[in-house]
This record gives sequence, structure tokens and C-alpha cells, in this order.
Amino acid sequence: MAGLVSALMILTILLQIGHLFQQLPKAVLAVVIVVNLQGILAQFRDVPRLWKTDGLDLLVWVTSLVSTLVFNLDLGLAVSAAFSLLVLVYRTQQWSGVSILGQVPTTDCYKDLSLYSEVKQVPGVTVLSCSSPLYFANSERVFTDIRQKVTLGHRENCAVVQSDRFSSSSSSSSSSLAGTPAHTHCLVLDLNSVSFLDSVATAALWKVREDLESQGVIVLLAACPERILSRLRLQGCVTQTVPATSIFPSVAHAVQHSLFLHTLHHPPHQTLTPGTAPSPAPRDPPTHRPLGSQIGFGAFLALRGLVSTFPRRLTTAVRVPSV
Repeated sequence: MAGLVSALMILTILLQIGHLFQQLPKAVLAVVIVVNLQGILAQFRDVPRLWKTDGLDLLVWVTSLVSTLVFNLDLGLAVSAAFSLLVLVYRTQQWSGVSILGQVPTTDCYKDLSLYSEVKQVPGVTVLSCSSPLYFANSERVFTDIRQKVTLGHRENCAVVQSDRFSSSSSSSSSSLAGTPAHTHCLVLDLNSVSFLDSVATAALWKVREDLESQGVIVLLAACPERILSRLRLQGCVTQTVPATSIFPSVAHAVQHSLFLHTLHHPPHQTLTPGTAPSPAPRDPPTHRPLGSQIGFGAFLALRGLVSTFPRRLTTAVRVPSV
């Protein structure tokens, strides 16, 4: 707002009272320009800091300076704006990666595996986090990376459940195990850092979900921002592409749901190795009698004890002392 007011004032001065400055010496006009350029000239102090921190920002700064000095002001600003847009597209392409998250022990926090050494992946669950907007320029790169990481996690971080088919044979001293491994896997996609999702990225998300679910991988969305969720609802993707039961408010809730689905579809069984005897079958839990039957049974035990000790007490009471 302040810049707009300043521009309007300068425009008014040039159009209305500019003729009053015709008699001023050029040295005075040069001093006015130099004073106004003090802030711009002071930006040269930022060159060492930009060189150490961000080379792309320094490149934009140098390109703007050179284009403005070589060409006129209008063409120089146009070149600077176009170059800035190219740098922005390059940043989104280069830094639109997908990171694998792991759980901090004894907590519900999930951090990047490449940055924290103590975090561990949940068996059978791959948690991925997108840290950039998803649009037509980077959607193919991002979802290709998601496919590769899910395939790697399905192979290295799968939950294998073996059914305990133990066949006892009297002729063989070792026990034989016929275990059938059942692989189940879930993908939890953390969208907390995604600020924008266009139609191309939405279609790519739909395609990735179809491909992964055809391979037996369940896709869950976690921490989806409300603006992204509203956009998905408007496009009809929440009920068609992504069911409402696959969207969770946090990564921890999605992981708990994944573990619940894993336990529901593949209940844990006893795993036997050759040469080991099977452990005894678990006993059935004791049946609880009703309260009335427990009281009646307790009264019966008390009465039986009283009857068993009654003759001895009677003999002691009527015993005649010896003369």
C-alpha cells in the first residue's frame, strides 16, 4: 500500500508540477536520484551473505542488475521477472521430493528417516511426506518417487504373517511347518505441507491410488489441509477416488488404522521353526459363574466345614473328667 501511494505521488508530481523543476541544475537532480538510490546501493552488502546461503538468490540478484544496466529499465525488469519465474519452477522441480517418515520411539511423532537416526519405520506401513505444492510441473516427478518408495518399502518393510499349520508325524522327530506368508502393506501419505493441488495432480493421485491398490497396497491420506480437502470434495474425489474412511486428521491416526486393518485381515499366529516342538495350546479362559451361584456355592462349602467339625466339638463339650 505504501508503494502504491508513493507511485501515485510521483506520477502526480511528474504530470502536474514537473515543469517547475525545469530550471533546477542537473547536479541537484542527480543528488535527488542518488539519495533515492541509497537503499538500492546498500543491497551490495547482501552479496557475501547470499553467496554463502543461497546461490540461486544471488543469481537472480546479479541477473536483475546486469539486465537493468545493459538494457533500459522496462526491458531489464521484464528479463528479471522472467528469470525469477524460471528459478521458481526450477526450485519446485528440484526440491519437490518425498521423504520417508519413521516413528519416534514411545511417541506419536513421525520424523524424516534421513535426518533422525532414532526413528524407526512401522512394520507393514510406509509413511511418506510431500513438502511442496503439487501441480502440473512436478506431479509426475513426485508420484513416480512415491511409487518407487512404496515398492521399496513393500519389499523391505513388509509385515509377513505365517499361519501355523503344524503337521505332527510319528515317523519324523522334527516338526514340519507349512507356512504361507501373507504380505500386507499400507501407504500413509502426509499432505500437511502441501499448500496447493491442481487438477493434474489430483488425476495423478487417483491413478497412483488405483495402481497401488491393484498391488494390494492400501492408500491413506493424513493431515490433509482443509483447503485441499475442500478442493477434493468439490471435484468429487473424496467419495469416488479417495473414500472418506481413508482420510485421517494425523499420521498417528492413519498408522493406527493401518495396524488395525493388518490385525483384522491377518490375525497373528504361532510361528514354528523346524526342530522345535509346538507350545501347548492356550487354555480357554475360566468361565465366570453368576453371582447367585457363587454365593450358593460358598455357603455350601461353609456348611460342609461346620458339619465336619460338629462331632469333635460335641465330644469335647460333654467329656466327663476322670476320677
